[in-house]
Amino acid sequence: MADILKTSKDGKILLGMANKSVREVVIPNGVEVIGHDAFDGCHTLENITIPNTVNLIENNAFSGCSSLQSIDIPNSVTAIGMNIFYYCESLQKVTIPNSITTIPNNAFGVCSSLRSIDIPNTVTSLDSCAFRFCGSLRSVDIPDSVTSIGHFTFGKCYSLQSIDIPNSVTNIGDAAFFHCSSLQDIVIPNSVSFIGNETFSGCTSLQNVDIPDSVTIIGRQAFDSCNSMKYVQIPNKVNIIGKEAFCFCSSLISIDIPNNVEFIGQGAFYQCI
Repeated sequence: MADILKTSKDGKILLGMANKSVREVVIPNGVEVIGHDAFDGCHTLENITIPNTVNLIENNAFSGCSSLQSIDIPNSVTAIGMNIFYYCESLQKVTIPNSITTIPNNAFGVCSSLRSIDIPNTVTSLDSCAFRFCGSLRSVDIPDSVTSIGHFTFGKCYSLQSIDIPNSVTNIGDAAFFHCSSLQDIVIPNSVSFIGNETFSGCTSLQNVDIPDSVTIIGRQAFDSCNSMKYVQIPNKVNIIGKEAFCFCSSLISIDIPNNVEFIGQGAFYQCI
């Protein structure tokens, strides 16, 4: 195995592969860091064993490993990098240890075979694009340790049907659920005060949404083209409804706009009732 792995002189950093055509890799004990791009583009790699001496997996480490189906990240790992499993199109199962606190940018982007994911209750942030284009992802349980869901985190997860957002979440980024076209119901916790731009845009199966009393701003195109949604109750504290916020909600039967609203953007209810 040593002849196909490139490591630092002390053997603690795995730098890359001398042969990218292998199907199986066992990383030797003593390796502490899997370096950036270490397995990038190893298209035939199906199995990899990571020892519990590893504490850091850097950016793009397994990006483009299109044959990788499952992986166990040991508890010794305390941080994972951006794009770590980007375009791992065959990845179906991944074990994230409870030593991880952040799912970084684009970590599982375009993992199109991933159907479910267990997020440990040590994670506080789901960063931008973390699960974007995970087209087979059907459900996600977000633990109540999470406080932030980033921009486009679940964007274009076309099969996502249900998701529970805990009360610990205070920030939901723009386009966080953009074009999640199978999502039917969503409850926004009362810890959220702002619904960002395009947050639920293109959620064409969304029928019910509970907007909590804590919300004061509904952003631009927040519910654009949610054409299965029939009723919306806008809470009394809302003072801004952004441009095209509910445009093309063609099934909308009624909507109550409270007296507190000071600004309604152009086309907010275009092609609605």
